[in-house]
Amino acid sequence: MDTGGAGPPPGPGVVLGVIGHDIHVVANRILAIGLAENGFRPYNLGTNRQASDFADAALETGARAVLMSSLNGEGEKACENTGPLFAARGLADVLLYIGGNLVVGDRPEQEVVRVFRSYGFHRVFHRPAGFHEVFRTLRQDLSDGHAP
Repeated sequence: MDTGGAGPPPGPGVVLGVIGHDIHVVANRILAIGLAENGFRPYNLGTNRQASDFADAALETGARAVLMSSLNGEGEKACENTGPLFAARGLADVLLYIGGNLVVGDRPEQEVVRVFRSYGFHRVFHRPAGFHEVFRTLRQDLSDGHAP
């Protein structure tokens, strides 16, 4: 697991990586750097991961949040049992975020958000313009102790 450099910063732990059969590594690496620069402690799983890999890493690291991404549009299938998987492993209190180009085709954002919320994700960032909103929202959710 890549912690992004010389050692993790002392902020809240966040597991991140790319879900499913997706090898888009550049945005994932930029996200890891941005998390560290914004006071988080990133644990980067890299690409081509399954939901169980994220749950294992959250257990191993004690991370308070998991950020999954998908850029090839296949996140919908790879994520459908994420919430129940985390709950079954005693991780129901871990914040689950998903972002990127999450579905194949051009579907309304409200529909995409509804689908991923039904999978157990607390926050859904479908085709975000940047990462600043993710960092701000994550910081707020962690300080509140929950996500809506």
